[in-house]
Amino acid sequence: MNKYLITRFVLVGFVFGLAFPAIAWAVDLYVMGLPLTLASITAIHQNNAIHYIFDTAPLILGVTFFIVGIFYSQAANKNYSSSSALLLNTILETMVDGFITVDDHGAVLSYNRGAEDIFGYTEKEIRGKNIRVFMTNTDLKEYDQYLVNSKQTGVSHIAGISGKEVQAKRKDGSLFPLTVTISEIFIGNERRFVGVLRDITDVKLAQAESVRVADELTQLVDTANAPIFGIDSKGLVDEWNQTAAKITGYNKAEVLGKDLVAEFITDEYKAPVKQVLDNALRGQETANYEFPLYTTGGQRVDVLLNATTRRDVDGNIIGVIGVGQDITEAKLAQAESVRVADELTQFVDTANAPIFGIDSKGLVNEWNQTAAKITGYNKAEVLGKDLVAEFITDEYKAPVKQVLDNALRGQETANYEFPLYTTGGQRVDVLLNATTRRDVDGNIIGVIGVGQDITEAKLAQAESVRVADELTQFVDTANAPIFGIDSKGLVNEWNQTAAKITGYNKAEVLGKDLVADFITDEYKAPVKQVLDNALRGQETANYEFPLYTTVGQRVDVLLNATTRRDVDGLITGVIGVGQDITELRQKERALNQSQKMETVGQLTGGIAHDFNNLLSIIGGNLRFLRQDLGEIDQEVEELIEDAMSATNDGADLTARLLAFSRNRILKPELKNVNDAIENFSRFLSRTLGKTIDLKTELPDDQLFINVDTSQLENALLNLAINARDAMPEGGNIVIKAAPYVVGGIAKRQTENNMELALQAGKYVVVSVEDSGVGISDEHLAHVYEPFFTTKDVGKGSGLGLSMVYGFIQQSNGQCIIRSKVGKGTTISMYFPEARNLEETSTKSDIKPMESAGSEVILVVEDEPRVRKITVRDIEKLGYKTIEAPDAITAQDIIKSGEKIDLVFTDVLMPGEMDGQMLGLWIENTHPRIKVVLTSGYTKRRESKETMSDIFPIVRKPYKIDALADQLNTTLYEN
Repeated sequence: MNKYLITRFVLVGFVFGLAFPAIAWAVDLYVMGLPLTLASITAIHQNNAIHYIFDTAPLILGVTFFIVGIFYSQAANKNYSSSSALLLNTILETMVDGFITVDDHGAVLSYNRGAEDIFGYTEKEIRGKNIRVFMTNTDLKEYDQYLVNSKQTGVSHIAGISGKEVQAKRKDGSLFPLTVTISEIFIGNERRFVGVLRDITDVKLAQAESVRVADELTQLVDTANAPIFGIDSKGLVDEWNQTAAKITGYNKAEVLGKDLVAEFITDEYKAPVKQVLDNALRGQETANYEFPLYTTGGQRVDVLLNATTRRDVDGNIIGVIGVGQDITEAKLAQAESVRVADELTQFVDTANAPIFGIDSKGLVNEWNQTAAKITGYNKAEVLGKDLVAEFITDEYKAPVKQVLDNALRGQETANYEFPLYTTGGQRVDVLLNATTRRDVDGNIIGVIGVGQDITEAKLAQAESVRVADELTQFVDTANAPIFGIDSKGLVNEWNQTAAKITGYNKAEVLGKDLVADFITDEYKAPVKQVLDNALRGQETANYEFPLYTTVGQRVDVLLNATTRRDVDGLITGVIGVGQDITELRQKERALNQSQKMETVGQLTGGIAHDFNNLLSIIGGNLRFLRQDLGEIDQEVEELIEDAMSATNDGADLTARLLAFSRNRILKPELKNVNDAIENFSRFLSRTLGKTIDLKTELPDDQLFINVDTSQLENALLNLAINARDAMPEGGNIVIKAAPYVVGGIAKRQTENNMELALQAGKYVVVSVEDSGVGISDEHLAHVYEPFFTTKDVGKGSGLGLSMVYGFIQQSNGQCIIRSKVGKGTTISMYFPEARNLEETSTKSDIKPMESAGSEVILVVEDEPRVRKITVRDIEKLGYKTIEAPDAITAQDIIKSGEKIDLVFTDVLMPGEMDGQMLGLWIENTHPRIKVVLTSGYTKRRESKETMSDIFPIVRKPYKIDALADQLNTTLYEN
């Protein structure tokens, strides 16, 4: 083979191919006005994907001329080697582009796989046919004209065509764009034409996409925030676009003719920025220079600058143009680009694709680097050796040889699992595609194997089997009843959990009718329907389904009924996987009861709120009536006193209603235990009924604790009602109080194994004792659990003792239960004892403070009658008042600047802002104004702080001395 001739052909093709990308680059750089730099070339590639196609022209034409050179060399030298022919055929067959040779008359002589993929004809179908079958009517006319010209002149007008774009026709008749490069060769005296064809359908789509992207890019550039400025040769501004004006705040008129560096760059950047601009004025352009501009307001704007030299028509430097970009997004994009590039590099570097080849005798003739890396055998060690004999274990020799022999007969194999062994004897599992290799004449000369290392996949598969085994064991031991029936409804599966739950072991149920023998009459029909549906392939999920134990106890099961099939897909039965939901259903019923009680509580709280407002009006007017009447006779005095007493009793009643609803504002206070028990026992005696004898046993000494009164009363109420329910035929309840002293850490066992653990100190024990049925040890272990109850459905929520326990824990105490079945129960609440602080001051019924008179109080209340009473009370205390019917009006009054020293506001008010929100707004915006809240009922907020932790609060209906004391304390607390 004439290597010199082939080399010349390759060089000519390569040099000729360089013209295509060079011309494309030059045109785009000229259109975009970019200099010839590496950055500019990169930019046009990113802007227009078609450049990547033009870039391949040197390679395509180089390969084409290389092939032509081979033909010429073969014509000159008939003794070329068979290995070169093989190489040529391999190249042609592996080319993505189509390669066709035709004679003078257009008959196809050769046709590679690339051409087959392009046109859809096989080589057998197209060989000998005229290339006119590929042409459209338009191209046929042009082709016929070429033939006429060639016959008339003797000169080919086809040879030398390079990259000509034409419309071609596939076998199925569809048209598509194609580029054609045609060369003319002579073999002896016979002229041949060699055509290299490329389907450019994707290129056309890319071009259309490129145009679309270019249009979008143009629109983006027109609307983008890209500051552009220019200076002349003296550094004076002569360009300043709208974005630069918008970013900096300086319009064009303000900056034209001024020195950019001197006027608009900070001192720290003057020198380097001037250097960049001076370099550009000498022709040394700068790209991506970080450069600050300052706005009219003195705000710095960082810009990434390209400083480009400006020249006149003669090439003389006349200034600099600067195009900027917001550096923040560019840096983020750069970081993301680096990340993606790193991931791609890592992916390529870690890919495992072993490739090997054998000849027709089974001897290795290809062994790539990945195969060498995986097995440990380098190429020199394996070439020429028998692959099967040397590198395959005995157990796999026969099947692997069969696969390779099949490929040597043209029967290719895909995804064959195939082991190789490393130099250290380690097995590597490979998934193999064995492809037949052929020479230029189509003769089989060997096999090429492209593999995938699936060693880790096999390990993962083994791990999957292990996990499946563990899952089987888990299912066998899980608390999930599993049963199965055959097509006749007879039990054929019954796992241990099903046996444990029902009491029937597997031997007792196998072969029996599940529905007939184990389902109650009321459920027989629906359960049978579910199972029959599954036997027809209609599976059911989450069906609630009862089973009965050997002792007749019902067990609620949530069932998934799944169809069972044999290997042929025929239905053979049903498998049922259940969940024991007996306890869940019990708790749902308890929860429903609790929610009902919560609804009743909310209703009660709402009624109490309205009643409190009415009591405030009644009590206030009675108080004013007494004051305004002056001297009155005894009978009228008694009438007013009775009315006031009834008002106070009403207030006590609403307090208890609010405690029941759990909507009262909670606050610990010093409480005399004896007084609290005596007062509440009167209320209890009416609640418990006539069959219960309620007594109290209180010590002579006064006992004090810090406790929330409503919570204490609620606890006593819960315990008393529980005691009453434990005595359906009636009995005795005793409420006791006593001191209790702990000298050290006390830990003693009660008779019910309830542990008492208190810190050293003095305590007060409040106990509720009954003569009821008592509590068993089994139930005693669960009494504090939410929703646990031994009462019938609808007669208890199971939350009473839970709330008592939580209340005592929050009060730094402990609750102990002592009970004996048949003897009764005593529940003791231990509270830390508190000191009784004597009151050091007395208050008169109505006594204005000496300083009162100049202070102004804004009263915010939505109920007009309550507001009227409140204003009159406060004015009688000596303060000036302003009224507001809601929080928004109060805000407007405060914003007006009118003098206000304190805001006295109701909590619950209509509108978007309530009293607490108004108080918080005042605290944030007008901290000098004090805030006092008033309410008889508030909807509880989810907050770590209660309202009383933030603002002082006066409860409705209030007494005038309590109001006077709170106002005075708040106004003069600092």
